[in-house]
Order: sequence, then C-alpha cells, then structure tokens
Amino acid sequence: MQQIIDRASEARANLDFEHRLLMLDGSVKYLHVLARVLEPSSGNLEYVGAVTDVTAARRAEDDLRNAFDEIRKLKDQLYKENIALREEIDKASMFEEIVGILPPCTRYSLVYPRLPPQTPPF
Repeated sequence: MQQIIDRASEARANLDFEHRLLMLDGSVKYLHVLARVLEPSSGNLEYVGAVTDVTAARRAEDDLRNAFDEIRKLKDQLYKENIALREEIDKASMFEEIVGILPPCTRYSLVYPRLPPQTPPF
C-alpha cells in the first residue's frame, strides 16, 4: 500500500484503490481508499479523502458470484439429464407405435404435437 501512495505522491495523482488487510486473528478486511490531491499555497502535497471498510460488500459479491456459478452448473447438469432422459424414453416407450394404434391418442397428438428434443417446454 505504501508503494501505491508513494507513486501517487510523486505523480501528484489522486488515490482510488482497494486494499486487502490480513488481521492478527487471521480474518481478512477489504478497504477502499479514495483521496484527492490538495496543493495549498505552502506547496506541500496533501491528501483529503476517506478509507471505507468494504468487507461486507466484497463478501456479498463473492457469495453472489458463487451462487450464480452453482446455478449455472445445476442448469447445465439438468439440461444434460433432460436430454438423456428424453433419449431413454424414446428408446423404451415406443411412443410412436402406440399412438399409431390408438385412435384417441392419434387425435390428441394432432391437436398437441410433440415438441422437438431441443425445444424448451415454455
């Protein structure tokens, strides 16, 4: 962190960065540092700003990212299982042969056609 401040001081630049702190108890805190350069008439470089603890926001972002990853994995797994199940049903049920034999089923299949394998039901 000191290197960032030193470089900003040399360049007379504003500060805007996040920093991770490892606390003595082993926990981690995240800080957001935001400071603006002031050059008073004395010529000495000064910074005015704030340091904010953003640990809760950072953890919430990480939790949300992990939840989305889990949802994506579950969706992909469900899609693959759905395809496999459709293939098993097609192999085992002989649906077309049964529909061709029973007149009520034939009428139903004309009114409500079967969806193609890749088409979602909604």
